Amino acid sequence: MPKVFSISPKKYIDRIAKYTEVEESTLIIALIYIDRICKNKGVKLTKNNIHRILLSAILASIKFNEDKIYSNIYYAKIAGISVKELIKLESAFLKFIDFKLFISDEIYNIYSTYLYSFDKISDY
Repeated sequence: MPKVFSISPKKYIDRIAKYTEVEESTLIIALIYIDRICKNKGVKLTKNNIHRILLSAILASIKFNEDKIYSNIYYAKIAGISVKELIKLESAFLKFIDFKLFISDEIYNIYSTYLYSFDKISDY
């Protein structure tokens, strides 16, 4: 069984955001991906999987949405996992979302508006 991370999910996102200089829009897209797998595939977020799901969603979103992309070696180092595990996570996640990375403007705007209503996302 994979290790459970001792860092909180919020601090894990902060770490990934800091070292990848991820765009705010990319984090919103990652949230949409996570919501999709929870709703469409019945995935439940737990202390055992939350960090890996966050990483997988953010990585998929970065590779889809950003111009500046680092190597998997770099992402694995930031994430605190092996490159081999990172590749497996990325592959599994893409299969879970049926390789559907596109997010319509309408859906993006719904999530963005909702998140900004909490005024917490502006920390990124």
